[in-house]
Amino acid sequence: MKIKELLSEAPKVSEETKRVREIIKSWRAWIKANPQYDEGTFGHYELTPNNELIHKGRAIIVRPYMLDENGELPIKIHSCYKFVIGTPELKSFKNFPDKILYDYREIRDRRWSLSFGGVYSNDNNYNHITSLNGITPEIQGGLDCSMLRKVNFSHVNTYIKHCTLVALPRDYVGPLLSFLKIPSLKRIHYRVLGNTKTDQDNAYEIVSKYLEGNRNILECQEELIDNDLKDYAEL
Repeated sequence: MKIKELLSEAPKVSEETKRVREIIKSWRAWIKANPQYDEGTFGHYELTPNNELIHKGRAIIVRPYMLDENGELPIKIHSCYKFVIGTPELKSFKNFPDKILYDYREIRDRRWSLSFGGVYSNDNNYNHITSLNGITPEIQGGLDCSMLRKVNFSHVNTYIKHCTLVALPRDYVGPLLSFLKIPSLKRIHYRVLGNTKTDQDNAYEIVSKYLEGNRNILECQEELIDNDLKDYAEL
């Protein structure tokens, strides 16, 4: 068979594959041009047959340059090892990973597998995010939502199917009982500031006790109400 015929029979790269590769190329170029950000390289990756990104590096840190004009990721992330949102310009969870995997290579504390803000963002207001719709459902590790102050967590179990630890905003007032419906969740993380516990601290402590125990929703609800924490006790 002639070379021309072999080339004509070779599988062609789709326009969508080209688009995705160009976007990843532009991300890598930005990281290379901005060494002041401690992010290393974008990391090794593969594309699924549907052109979804499987990231094999240690972390994806989302910054403004990675978002499209709608404040969303322009390509679908299939999976990664750690996902950090370092910009409050994010407006939805469109194209978020389907799963965040446990990274056996990581020897440091990897408490938060999916997080918002922290050391990667100078702006603590993630006010564009008002719903958990589209968030990663399978998280092998912790979920830090402490910067998502506009989100109501009343039906969190319909969005989060697996995580081991969760952090909520310190000023959050709202239902918590749905966290008891996430089988893998072990604790709601909180830190008491000063010598006095807030209502939030007390509510998180009570729910965490049931997460570690019998997970009886009605008993937990009753204890919240008995401690004048009815705002956290709605079913």
